[in-house]
Amino acid sequence: MVTPYNPLRAYQESGVESRVDSATPHTLLMMLYDGAITAVARAAIQSNTLERGMAVTHAISILEAINAGLDRETGGVSARHLHRLHQRIIHRLLQANLHADTPRLDRMAKVLIHLKHRLS
Repeated sequence: MVTPYNPLRAYQESGVESRVDSATPHTLLMMLYDGAITAVARAAIQSNTLERGMAVTHAISILEAINAGLDRETGGVSARHLHRLHQRIIHRLLQANLHADTPRLDRMAKVLIHLKHRLS
């Protein structure tokens, strides 16, 4: 199915691109967490299995991208702990998706919000 051109969406996406181009690494990290939080929240309100799965997959992809950027050697214990925390969140997201567990999705969104605030 071809999606029709949406000028508002094009404008919004261009705004994101310009913010990314001029963002600091910390700002980019916060944007990634925002994306993961939004994806998990979107999954939590989905009754459609396919849509929920796509939202969870998007959140997991973002968390994996954050993990890929972690330098666990230079970052030491903190980076290793953050990596393990992301892995646990990913596991719980997969379980929540498998069992259509909305309360667990809500909890994971709250965990990500708390984590983002701790890192900001």
